[in-house]
Amino acid sequence: MISALDTRIKAINCLLAGLIAVFIALNPSNAEVLRGSVSAGDFPAEYYGVWKVMNTLVETNNPDKFLPKSSDYWVFERTGDIITLSNPISGATASITIREIQGKTAIFERAKKTEDYSETETVEITVDGDYFQGMDTIIMNTYFKDGKRVNIQDVVKYKIRGYRLGDSE
Repeated sequence: MISALDTRIKAINCLLAGLIAVFIALNPSNAEVLRGSVSAGDFPAEYYGVWKVMNTLVETNNPDKFLPKSSDYWVFERTGDIITLSNPISGATASITIREIQGKTAIFERAKKTEDYSETETVEITVDGDYFQGMDTIIMNTYFKDGKRVNIQDVVKYKIRGYRLGDSE
């Protein structure tokens, strides 16, 4: 039986999206770089699981919209060739696209687009055992607000760090 706490932790870890980068364990000049159509099988196994993520604001064009510090729970899971990042607390889930892998460092993104807005999040993180650190950049374009056409772009960049809470199920 899954308790409410277990469900929360799993959801929080699924949102891992604020995102992961730790210490570079391998010398980047000696690491193989995978770019373009990177498969789920190339994604390092160390990423999968539930993570507590701390976000610290680096820069933004809209300081009233974004918190200077926040925390999240992320869960990285793989089903077949699809990698998902979810947040068990908010219930948010997104498939991610791996852009590049170099050693224990990965660059991945998620995108969402509707008629009213688009949002792209790009994360570069490095995992070192049960810890990670990196950067998370979010670009939000709003096209319609309150029924009126607008063109608003909000950009935020966070330094992120996290630690593993457990493995994903």
